[in-house]
Amino acid sequence: MSKRVKNGIVALAVVIITLLIVGTSYGVMSELGFNTKRLIAYDKTLKVSYQNNNTLDVGSEQSVVLFSVVNNGTLDLMYDVVLTPHNLEDEEIRQVNIEFDGEEVKLSSLEKEDDKYIVYSGAIKRENSSNDVLSHRVLVKETKAKGSLEVRVVARAVNDLAVDVIASMSYEGNKFGLNKDINNNIRYVGVDADNYIRFNDELWRVIGIFKVKDSIDNMEALKVKIMRDMPLQESAWSNGANLFNNSTLFQVLNDSYYNQLKDNNLVDSVFYKSGEYGSITSKEQALRLEESGSTYASIVSIPTIADYLYGKEWMNGKVGWLLGSNSSTVEKFYKVLGEEIVLVNYNERALVSPVVYLNSTVRIVDGDGSRTKPFVIN
Repeated sequence: MSKRVKNGIVALAVVIITLLIVGTSYGVMSELGFNTKRLIAYDKTLKVSYQNNNTLDVGSEQSVVLFSVVNNGTLDLMYDVVLTPHNLEDEEIRQVNIEFDGEEVKLSSLEKEDDKYIVYSGAIKRENSSNDVLSHRVLVKETKAKGSLEVRVVARAVNDLAVDVIASMSYEGNKFGLNKDINNNIRYVGVDADNYIRFNDELWRVIGIFKVKDSIDNMEALKVKIMRDMPLQESAWSNGANLFNNSTLFQVLNDSYYNQLKDNNLVDSVFYKSGEYGSITSKEQALRLEESGSTYASIVSIPTIADYLYGKEWMNGKVGWLLGSNSSTVEKFYKVLGEEIVLVNYNERALVSPVVYLNSTVRIVDGDGSRTKPFVIN
């Protein structure tokens, strides 16, 4: 028998009906990363339901823990069932035999990390796609040893692509500030958005996930859009009445600024969309005009008007120039003044917040998106 009881990708098919009755206790996973380097918080993604409790009483006659696992997220997950001994000496641990889903194994023979023993590893599809309720039974055999074993389930992502990790956190009612706009794009909203990411040895913020067309191969793909947390110094839009792709600002961002980015190998040149506005009445209207506007190829850009209106609460004080043009004049462009969007002459000055799209192969290897633990990518 291997050191870890393995039942493959599909776990035990027996559903324990008693888990559904009144009195079931619920354990909600709020951490990720056991046996991995990533510590991504998938609050509510993996729901673990215990019957009665999650503690095995070592020394009593065949103490049993029954539990089930359901994936409420949008990312396929792996999970480990781990046992943590309490009040058990090493010699006592060697006396303990465990039965997991009908297979018996010595506790001391299981793979160990820190003080935890991994009794099982399995997988569960995203959003409960196959209607799986994966049920498990763990039992401690009768022994003279006295103590207890805490049973826990710890989730980890099947892959750590940045697009998939962030998308998996966007379930309804999430606490990370993720929401969807009218086009189903995933965006960070709210003043407490946990969207910090380390890029170019600086703090940046994740605006969201968008389907964009690559300007090199012309292929569409979902990509993560990020913005520098601290804006660059104030700059004029241009030295003439030019749309953004012909402006001085565009040239500076895509030449000298791009060339000094330490992580410029992680970003893509894509087709950005720029709306033409008469008046701005709502974020939904701004997004519709953006979608029907002109497109241009760029690596570095600035936030769109829709980006600001959706992310206004966390963007306030961090944004100046906005991407967009006015339908009545070619000499004025949009910037944020206080919390309002105003139309100003092209030679006026405003803060500049660089925006880039990460390429689709970028992975999140650490962090939870908070300011103290920003996403770390490679």
